[in-house]
Amino acid sequence: MPLRQSSLRVHSSYRGFLSDLNILLRDAGISPVAGPSADSTPSGEYVVGQVQAFVEEHLAADLTVEHLADVADVSPSSLARRFGAETDTTPWRYVMERRIEAAKRLLAMNDRSLAEIAFDTGFYDQAHLTRTFRRFEGVTPGTYRDEAEE
Repeated sequence: MPLRQSSLRVHSSYRGFLSDLNILLRDAGISPVAGPSADSTPSGEYVVGQVQAFVEEHLAADLTVEHLADVADVSPSSLARRFGAETDTTPWRYVMERRIEAAKRLLAMNDRSLAEIAFDTGFYDQAHLTRTFRRFEGVTPGTYRDEAEE
């Protein structure tokens, strides 16, 4: 049996159980139990919080919008829409901004190579770090480091 059919059957059984439980609870004068409904979706604030926490913990990982959407249990288009509504930016730009901020901290703190900093902050290589850093900050990482030392 395909996984999807199996999980739908379990979900259906769970919802049936909750329905039966709520009838018994109401008969006993107790408030009903809330459970997932087919039309319930997480709030934009919850989705963004989930994604932001995941990004902070996994900054060096290969973070795609699809992967972030899976983390928040929404579709990629729903993630983009909710993320934009809550933060006025895209998930991709948020990830890049967090990586740049992490790179800036490392550049100011030590003499590690740009390649090491790129790897530790989730960029593909030193060139990717340099291109992205220049696009976001207007200077190269090397120039930023030199200015931070002054």
